[in-house]
Amino acid sequence: MSTHTDLIKRLRVIANAIADGNYSELTMRIPAEPDRDADIVVMRSALALEALEQQVAALRVDAERYRWLRERHWVEGETRFRLNLMQATSDHEADMLELDSSIDAAMGEK
Repeated sequence: MSTHTDLIKRLRVIANAIADGNYSELTMRIPAEPDRDADIVVMRSALALEALEQQVAALRVDAERYRWLRERHWVEGETRFRLNLMQATSDHEADMLELDSSIDAAMGEK
């Protein structure tokens, strides 16, 4: 299984099997079948959920920065931000980290 969609489909089959008392869907095989064996599918799903929760938390931070920036630094009638929060450098990734830090510091001052 390479996608969350595949895990979701298999989890639904497992849940329906439990509800219907069809425990043959819950057997573990030797050698293991990672795309089928319920214990492996459930554990992989838990790991995927944990990873998604971390991604959502990071996206929430970025979304809050965006909302803060939009609410306080949007130039009326133009399609640009008034950003006096950082100095230009040649390192784009460092610029973004510096921008995030600058926004975070400014947000803390509200």
